[in-house]
Amino acid sequence: AIQTFETLKKKHPVAPRLEVYQALCYVCTGKYKIAKEAAAKIEKIAPNYTENQICLGYVLENQKNFAAAIKYYSLVLKTNDCHRFALVQRGICYSKKGDNILALKDLDKAINIDPTRTGSLAARGYAYARSGQHTKAISDLERATSINAEDSTAWCQLGNSLAKTGAWKRALAAVNRALAI
Repeated sequence: AIQTFETLKKKHPVAPRLEVYQALCYVCTGKYKIAKEAAAKIEKIAPNYTENQICLGYVLENQKNFAAAIKYYSLVLKTNDCHRFALVQRGICYSKKGDNILALKDLDKAINIDPTRTGSLAARGYAYARSGQHTKAISDLERATSINAEDSTAWCQLGNSLAKTGAWKRALAAVNRALAI
């Protein structure tokens, strides 16, 4: 994918969206420093470019710098308060920081925008689980896995929440499903 981006960049030397996608490929391969450098370059070409702010937030989130990631996702939400991806990712960051009230607020809004997105449902399920609300977590995670039966992380968290409520057979089945994927 990176080679394809290099070829495209020769044809389109000033293409912020192309640069963002390349930076996201670097994030996905764990090359955070290169991704951050690419995002900084984009900021010079196109300041306040929404996709770049998402990219920077995602880089920082993957480096476990949740406070800084929240700032970038918040910049996106200043201009578009219904940006589902920014809401979900900011919600995840809030949850990982332990602020489940703000996490659930963002995740509820994302689910209201599109109740069929498994990422939103699974993220809210994780937030509920982190706050000890396993019955609510189970509900969201069951919905998420019914929509996307290949989400091994959701199945694993579902198994964990089921175990916390004493539903051992269902918990084992969920974890086995996660391992089979």
